[in-house]
Amino acid sequence: MTERTWTAIGSTAFMSGLAYTVVNDGVSTWLAAQKVTPVVIGLFALCSLPYGLKWIWAPMLDRFHAPLIGRGRRRVGWLIVLGALSAALLVAAGLAGPSEPMATQIAAPADAGWLERQSLALDELSHGGLWGFALIVFALSLASASLDVVVDAFRTDSAPRAELGRAASVFVACFRVASLVGGAGALLVAARWGWPAAFMLAALVMALASCSVALAPEPTVGEPSSFLDAVLGPVRTFARQWGITALALAAFVLMFRLPDLVGNRMVGPFLIQELGFTLEEIGWIRQALGFGFTIAGAALGGIVIARLGIARSMFLFGVLQAASNLGWVWLDHAGKDRAALFVAVAVENACNGMVGTVFVAFLMSLCDHRYSAAQYAILTGLMFFAASLVGSLSGSLLVECQRLQGIFGGYSGFFIATIAMGIPGIAMVPWITRTAAARPDAA
Repeated sequence: MTERTWTAIGSTAFMSGLAYTVVNDGVSTWLAAQKVTPVVIGLFALCSLPYGLKWIWAPMLDRFHAPLIGRGRRRVGWLIVLGALSAALLVAAGLAGPSEPMATQIAAPADAGWLERQSLALDELSHGGLWGFALIVFALSLASASLDVVVDAFRTDSAPRAELGRAASVFVACFRVASLVGGAGALLVAARWGWPAAFMLAALVMALASCSVALAPEPTVGEPSSFLDAVLGPVRTFARQWGITALALAAFVLMFRLPDLVGNRMVGPFLIQELGFTLEEIGWIRQALGFGFTIAGAALGGIVIARLGIARSMFLFGVLQAASNLGWVWLDHAGKDRAALFVAVAVENACNGMVGTVFVAFLMSLCDHRYSAAQYAILTGLMFFAASLVGSLSGSLLVECQRLQGIFGGYSGFFIATIAMGIPGIAMVPWITRTAAARPDAA
């Protein structure tokens, strides 16, 4: 691949990472800082459902070109349009978010059941004036999930099979650079000038990144012959290659990243509401310093994949991903300790950098270039769909854990539960990778 292609892969990864970080980390941290209850913060995970449903409209992004500017540049045209739309919605979210801490919280009785807690959480949404904010965050998720579809397709179409590990490593590294801007940058700006200013900054950076991809080289790959082919082709290809075992692949993708995706949903409330860390402390330690460990993990992941292969690397990194949540358990018992927070962040980010790299490489290896937008969206959509549904219940799971005593009580119990969520996916790795290698088109 040319240097321009590598640069474009990095730029598009930055766009994807910025939007994703704001939707999933920025929003929950903002709500936690405004004293919104964990159950309500958990329900906001439903706003990210478009990440899990993006496969529904992904065939249109495979088949059609973006209006006005997309003629002859199927991937690049959509990158510009969806990046600009995401920037506009970031502005809207910044203006609509909660400007003051919640004056009162609607606390559920100690013996409240799950349905009663959800009903009280919806009441809190109404009393806190959060419905409008939730709708805008949902629209932002819709735009950024669509952007993800095109970013993933662009990278998959551009990288030859021999370069999948390196392309995945570049993607994860640049994605995490964006996480630094949307995470540490947003927190530090919010601490000084308020959350609306943080979202405005993110919108400006997204707009600039959208302009920069205008010079990106368009991948020279085939396109679906018709809209019907774009809709049916991805599924037909998977069915031919996997047969009935496609259901097992879907189950694997659903479960493999749950420890990371679900655990992160409650990290904001844990650090702010439970331990009392400030936005500046979280910004510098979890986001800024954690960024370096993520980049190191992604780079190490690319090296290990090249030596061990995707199959063995995915098993190793899957175990490390789940085990890394023990750092939060340790921090829960250590209390507000900056050194303990640093260690927990270092372990979590390094492991996530490695597992993210190998998982991206694995999913890229499964895609047919004609339908890469739809097929990659189906695979990652399954992962995010599970994370959105389970994540929406994370606040209720935390409440149940808070009723327990000892190591399985409170936030410690919650993070131990997220580790357990990863066991089925890890157990499937040897079989799923052998099956993938035996496909008719596997290299």
